[in-house]
Amino acid sequence: MTAPNASVLPTLREVGIRFSRHGYFVRSSPLTATPDAWDTLATDLERLKHGDFSALRGVLHALCEQPDWLLKRAAATILGNAGTLDEFRAMREFLECRPARARRSYTVEDREYVLQFCRAFTLWGRLDVVPVLVDQYLSLRLAGTADIAILPVHIADLLTADADSMIAHEPPDEHLDDYLSLVMNTHEALVSRLGSDKQLVFRGELQSTTALAQALRHPDPEFLHQELVDLRERFEPATGIDCSLAFTGGACDPLAAAAIAESFLGSQRAARMQADHRYFFGHAIPVIA
Repeated sequence: MTAPNASVLPTLREVGIRFSRHGYFVRSSPLTATPDAWDTLATDLERLKHGDFSALRGVLHALCEQPDWLLKRAAATILGNAGTLDEFRAMREFLECRPARARRSYTVEDREYVLQFCRAFTLWGRLDVVPVLVDQYLSLRLAGTADIAILPVHIADLLTADADSMIAHEPPDEHLDDYLSLVMNTHEALVSRLGSDKQLVFRGELQSTTALAQALRHPDPEFLHQELVDLRERFEPATGIDCSLAFTGGACDPLAAAAIAESFLGSQRAARMQADHRYFFGHAIPVIA
């Protein structure tokens, strides 16, 4: 197996970040005298890949201020994978100050902001984001906002490995209180078991690159494609290992994914990556109190 030729890869502007295709391994945009928002985001991403986390300020600006929603989605993904506590605090404040919270109604733009921010929080994976996701979901739900079914999926991604869990599904109105109790009871039980709501979790267990690699070796065959996408969007950013070979021509290749995981697990890189740390392209993400 050989990696894709960099000269034939699309740019970030052309495809964004799609974990079912090229993921973070896109072609660098040519330098121009007057870089636009996509050029700037691509430059910030390259800086982050080399461990320069000061570039996160520009990524946060792209998410909050730029009008292009494909750009915002790429920025949200990068922040979820590489953001520090400072960025997540700023994102939380941004959401809380949105006028929709005060007027109790959400435009399509309001909803999209919530969905993108919540996706970033879910990729971050710290257990104390669950109440934030629940709060955002409940606000949207009570306002009668359409197309928010992805939020229960995000909550389930953090709390449980059970693909059939009711946590991943929107409840009917008459069972909304029961649903919220189920989510928060599951959250509290997990906090008690792990000892802190500051633990990084994925599917109800501590999140680590080793655990993600082990899961890549044996993905759930029932939901194979989505399973590999979900694992890749956490494993590839943390390690900086190109997983494109597991997604060729729109199809997924579990044997290629397993080979990538086996190679990582047998490497010195795996031995250096601590279970209680977050990484972006192998660089430890700064922990800011």
